[in-house]
Amino acid sequence: MFIRPRTSVDITQIPHVMRTNNWVIAAKLMKQWFNNPANDNLPPDTTTVKMDDWVLQFRRVRRVYEQMLSQKIWLNHKAQAVIVKMLQQHGKLTDIETEFGDFTKPVPLINDDYIQYRAVGSIWDPTDDLFASLGRLTLRIAIKGVVKPIPTGHAIFIQELGVYSRDSFDFNGPQHLGYWDITKSYGGKNFFRGTKVRNADFREWSKQNNRGGNYIVFSDLKNIKLKGEGDVFETTV
Repeated sequence: MFIRPRTSVDITQIPHVMRTNNWVIAAKLMKQWFNNPANDNLPPDTTTVKMDDWVLQFRRVRRVYEQMLSQKIWLNHKAQAVIVKMLQQHGKLTDIETEFGDFTKPVPLINDDYIQYRAVGSIWDPTDDLFASLGRLTLRIAIKGVVKPIPTGHAIFIQELGVYSRDSFDFNGPQHLGYWDITKSYGGKNFFRGTKVRNADFREWSKQNNRGGNYIVFSDLKNIKLKGEGDVFETTV
């Protein structure tokens, strides 16, 4: 059996290959990783990734996003249980009408109260900017609305949705990251065209250079206002 020999790849040149392939976001996020100090307690990136202008431009993301909306996943039984628990923790289930949700907060704080999510991405995805930058991401939903007391408990009116993406930019685990040829500006899945690069290569570089910091990537918040008084469910709590 033929085994392709492993040769060294200057991984610091991978962002250049990404830019050559017009993977602009991937290049920016990886360059940021190289520039970060080597620790895992870094602030999240909240400015690079945009929902409308980038995330939802990819068909596989748009498909999951539209399924989330058509299925109203913020109203299913699992979501309702999460919502009730969240409102209890914030002291919103009172004997007076009370608003909940604040979409003026930074997305990392809104993320503390997300109520549903769907994963996007697989190894079968095309090699593009999304695959090279985030790979497998999650689309998350936060909510905003009003709680009204009723004789049997509370009616919860969901009036607005906040949808955003979240992913971790890190090199943990045994994952391999495709095949790269710096001189030919190739990055992809064809092992005949480049040299295999692994997460371990980035961890070793980080160890030797005391740089390369993992961080969380949040998109901006896509705000969706529901019609009328919104969607409502009741709880006996």
